[in-house]
This record gives sequence, structure tokens and C-alpha cells, in this order.
Amino acid sequence: MGVSVYSVSATSPEGSSFHRNWWWWRPLWEYTQSVAGDLVANVNGDYNNGEGLDLEGSEKLAQVLFAHYASGHAKTWHEERLARLATLPKETCHVCDGNGVTLKTLPKKELSECSICKGEGMVANSQNNYSFDPEDVREFAEFLKACGGFRIC
Repeated sequence: MGVSVYSVSATSPEGSSFHRNWWWWRPLWEYTQSVAGDLVANVNGDYNNGEGLDLEGSEKLAQVLFAHYASGHAKTWHEERLARLATLPKETCHVCDGNGVTLKTLPKKELSECSICKGEGMVANSQNNYSFDPEDVREFAEFLKACGGFRIC
């Protein structure tokens, strides 16, 4: 499942659309909210329901994101996010329900070490499944600068 952000009135090919899968979009939108919450306060980026900004809002958001990217803020935010994720408690493995073993059926029925948790019964916190790349901030800002307004679909 992915998120597509479409232009209202693109002024260049970079402004026609912006796509990320859900695992990459959510942290990018979280970052956007953290640095430009006032600009996106009325935009629900967690749903593909057509919300977005007009031309003026998109251009302002692009300026904010470009500035934060250029200053190194996006990279710092990324590093701080990774450090925070490393402190989150592990979760029970969803494959073996925390037992560390699974039933292997081929070539015969037998218990084997869970291939997901490697027998530990616990896995990294699911928040670690979401990824962030500071370059996405720059690419999203490039889109915003040329999109003429956008809708999240």
C-alpha cells in the first residue's frame, strides 16, 4: 500500500506527483508535521482521502522543508529518531506468539526455531518497520515547489 500525492496544477514534471509506500510516507509526514505543523494542521496525511494544500500553502511548505533540509535538521531528526527507536521495548513475535518455535510441515511435521525471531520469542518494536530518509524531505520539497497545490490520494 502506498501514498500518492498529486498536483493540482503542476508547473514542471517534478511537480506532477510524489509517491512513497506507507512505510516511508508516515515518517516523512511526521517530520513535516514536526517542522511545519501550522501549515499542515488541517491536512490529515494519514489517509488517502484527497486532503492537501493550495498553491500558496504548497509553496510555503516547500520553503520550510528546503530550509530544514539545507540546515541539516532533517539529518539530525533522522539520527534522533533512530536513537529513540533503539530504546523502544521489543514486542512479542507475531509468528510464533513468543514461543520461539513454529510448526514446520514439510517434509514432515516438526517444531523448528522461528525464522523471524530466531527462537527469542521477541522482535524489534514495530515502529522500526517505518523508514525515514532525509533525502525524501528534499524530494518532497521539490514536488511541493512545482505542484501548484496537492491532494493526498
